[in-house]
Amino acid sequence: MPDEKTVTAAETAGNPGAPGAQGTDGVPTAPPQAPPAQTQPEINNIVARESRKAVEKLLKDAGIMPGDNPEMQLKEYKKWLDGQKSDLEKAQGDVTAVTAERDAALAEAETLKQKFAVVAKGVPADRADDYIALANARVTDGVTFEQALDKALETFPFEQKQTPPPYAPTGDAPLFGAGGMAGTQSDLNKHRITK
Repeated sequence: MPDEKTVTAAETAGNPGAPGAQGTDGVPTAPPQAPPAQTQPEINNIVARESRKAVEKLLKDAGIMPGDNPEMQLKEYKKWLDGQKSDLEKAQGDVTAVTAERDAALAEAETLKQKFAVVAKGVPADRADDYIALANARVTDGVTFEQALDKALETFPFEQKQTPPPYAPTGDAPLFGAGGMAGTQSDLNKHRITK
């Protein structure tokens, strides 16, 4: 009985790469050579070539033809990417814009309400912003704007300019100066047409 480790010439004749195999002329054959190892620069070239192919395929799938202008390619890619957004994402962007506009309008309306409240208290319009700032500094959870405005007006009262009332002659005051037409209000009332 042959030993399991002993390989006969008949068994290796069909397998030229087997250890101890002999060629047809009886000369032992050498085991097949492993492919030569690739150098690092060759591997880098292969990786770069495959990466470039993958990028070109991605651009082609996106409808962008590979070219020399990367800025133009980037713009086209962003345009393509925007086209891929779902309707929901577009609607969310619209909602965000509308919400910002609404918040700005509400803030403007609140400012106008405050300005109206200040002017209604008798503060001149050119000083209203000052009193709005004073009142807003005093507004808390328990103090409303109107209460804070009243307190600001108590603390910092404004001086009303004393403007003389327009001339309204009464009685026998002369209507024109000494050198002009002489007459009094009562003289004019005599000639007034009344029904």
